[in-house]
Amino acid sequence: MNAPLITLNPIRVGLLFGGLLLATMCLWLALQFPLQLHSQQALLIRLYELPRIGLALLCGGAMGLAGLLIQQVIRNPFASPSTLGINAGAMLGVTLAASVGSHPGFSPLGGLLGGLLAGGLTLLLAKRLGGSPVHTVLIGMIINLGLNGLAAILLLFFENSLDGLYIWGAGNLHLHDYSLLWQMGLVVLLVLTVSLPMARSLDLFALGETRATSLGVAVKPIQILALGSAIVLASMVCSVVGMISFVGLIAPHLANGSGARSTRQKLCWSMAWGALILLGADVLARWLGGDDVSIPAGALTTLLGAPCLLYFLRHRNKYSYHSPAKNTLSLTTPLRAPPVPAATALLALTAVGIYLTLTHGTTDESLMSLRLPRIIYAICAGAGLAAAGMILQLFLRNPLASPDITGLTHSGVLSVVIAGMFLSGMSQLTTLTISIIGSGLGLGFLLWLNRGAYFSPVRLALTGIAVTAITSTATPIVFALSATQSTDALMWLSGTTYTATPAMAWFYGLLSAALLLPLWLTWRWMNLLQLGNHWATGLGLNLQQCRLLLLLIASLLSGLAVALVGGITFIGLMAPHGARLLGISNHKHLTLITALMGACLLTWADLAAQTVMYPFELPSGLLVSLMGGLYFIGLMSLGIRTQK
Repeated sequence: MNAPLITLNPIRVGLLFGGLLLATMCLWLALQFPLQLHSQQALLIRLYELPRIGLALLCGGAMGLAGLLIQQVIRNPFASPSTLGINAGAMLGVTLAASVGSHPGFSPLGGLLGGLLAGGLTLLLAKRLGGSPVHTVLIGMIINLGLNGLAAILLLFFENSLDGLYIWGAGNLHLHDYSLLWQMGLVVLLVLTVSLPMARSLDLFALGETRATSLGVAVKPIQILALGSAIVLASMVCSVVGMISFVGLIAPHLANGSGARSTRQKLCWSMAWGALILLGADVLARWLGGDDVSIPAGALTTLLGAPCLLYFLRHRNKYSYHSPAKNTLSLTTPLRAPPVPAATALLALTAVGIYLTLTHGTTDESLMSLRLPRIIYAICAGAGLAAAGMILQLFLRNPLASPDITGLTHSGVLSVVIAGMFLSGMSQLTTLTISIIGSGLGLGFLLWLNRGAYFSPVRLALTGIAVTAITSTATPIVFALSATQSTDALMWLSGTTYTATPAMAWFYGLLSAALLLPLWLTWRWMNLLQLGNHWATGLGLNLQQCRLLLLLIASLLSGLAVALVGGITFIGLMAPHGARLLGISNHKHLTLITALMGACLLTWADLAAQTVMYPFELPSGLLVSLMGGLYFIGLMSLGIRTQK
C-alpha cells in the first residue's frame, strides 16, 4: 500500500464520520416522515426503511472490507472487487442462476461461484504477467468486458424471466424484510472473525512476500484465505443488491487518510467509510429519482468513487508513473508471415465471409442487396476499431489497451443515450455526429486529466479506466430515466449492424477511408514512436503534434463505430495482436494488416450472429465479447510473456 495522500487527526475524523452518518440517516427519515407518525408510517419505517438502511450499511461495510483485504494481500492500490472482475463474475452467476430457476438459493450460489471463478482467473493471469498493478487492472477490465457480454446475451434470450435485472444489476437496495439482512450480517461477521487474527500478518505483507516469509508468516495460506474471504464478501453483496462498484477501491484509501496505520485500524475505518459511501449513495439516488424513477445506488457509488480515483491519480507522486517498469508486456511471434501473403489471406477470408453473408438461406437478389449495407458496416467498423486499438497500444506502450478500455467507446455510447432522452427518432447522421462529439469529449477529458508534467502512458491508462467506469455506469442511469428500455435499445448497446441503410453504409465507407488513409501515411511517425520518446525526439519527431493527430484519428474512428454499430468491444484488442503475432512490426504493413484483421473478425462475427440461431439474431458485439474473452485467456497462456 502506498502512503496516504493526507493524514488527519483520527479523533476529528471519527467525530466527523459519526456526525455525517447520523445526519444522513436522520435527514432521510425526516424528509420521508413527519414528527408525529401514524401507525402505517411507523410500520413502513420498521419493515422497509430500517432494513434498507441496515442493508446499505452492511453491504457498504462488506465492500470496504473486501477491498482492503485485496489491496493488502496483493499490494496493489488500484485493486478492488470491481477492477478485478469479481463483481462482473458474480453478476453473471446471478443472471445465469435466475435464468435457470427461481429458487431463492440459486442467486447467492451462482454469484459466489461466478465471483470466485472471475476473481481467480484475473489474479492467475495477473500473476503470470508479473503482477504489475496496471497490468492487473487492465486484465480485470478485459475480464469485465467479456463477462458483461455473456450476461447481456442471457438478458436478451431470457427477456421475460430476467425482466428488470438490467437495472437491478447496477446496484439496488430494495428490501422488504429482515431475512437477507441477517444472512448478509452473518457473512460479514464470519469474514471479520477470520480477518482479525490475520491482521498482524497482513501488516508484514507491506515488506514483501520474501521478508514476510522470513519473519514467520505463512504467506500462501494467508493469501488464499484473505483473497477467498474478500471474493466471498463481494460475491454475496452482488447476489443480494447487484453490482456495487468503487466502494471497495476508495474506502481503503479514505481509511489511510483518516490516520489508520495498522491493519486492524484499516479494517474498522474501511468498513465505516464503505458503509457511509453506500448509504449516502442510496439516499442521493432515492432523492434524485423521487417516487417515479428507481436509480440504482450502485451506479451512484461509481459516479462518486471514480472522481476520487481521478483525484488520487492526479495528486499521487508523479515519479511513481515514470519509474522503470520491472515487468513489461510483449507478444511472442510464433511465425513470421510476409506482409503480402498475409494481406492476401485476410482478404480471401473476408471475401468468403461476405459471400456466405450474402447467400445464406436465400438466393433472392433483393434480399442480398439488403444485406450488403450490413457487410459494409461490419468491414468499416472492424477496420476502424482495429486501427484505433493499434494507435492506443502504441501510444500507451501496452498491448492490453483498446478503445473500450480507455473510455473512447463508452463516451460515445453515453452521449448517444443521453441525446436519445431529448431527441426522439434520431437519424443515423444525427447519431453519428453526437457519437463523434462524445468520443471527442471523452478524449479531451482524458488528455486534460493528464496535462502537464504528470503525463505518462501508465497514468493515461489508469485515468482511461476511471473514465470508462464513469461513462459505462452512467449509461444504466440514463437508460433507467428514459423510456427506451426495449430489446432494440439493448441490441444497439451490445453492438449490432441491423440498423444499416444503403446510403449511410456508403457514407460510412467514405468517412472510414478518409481517416484510414491519413493514418497509413503516418507510418514513419509510428515506427519512430516504437523506439521510445527519447529516440523519437532525437530523430526529429514532434511528439505533441504526433500524439494529438493519432489520438484524434482514434477518437473519430471509435465515434463512427459506436454511432453505427453500438458498443462493440475487443476488436481493438484482438486485431492488433493478431497482426503482431504474424511477426509484422513495420507500421507501413502493420496498419493495413491490422485494419484487414479487424474487418475480417467483425464480418465473421456478424455472419455468426445472423446464422447461429437463425431465424433469430444475436448482437454481433456480444459474440465478439465472448470470442475476445476466450482469445485473451488463450493469449495469456500461450502468447504473452514477461520480460525481466
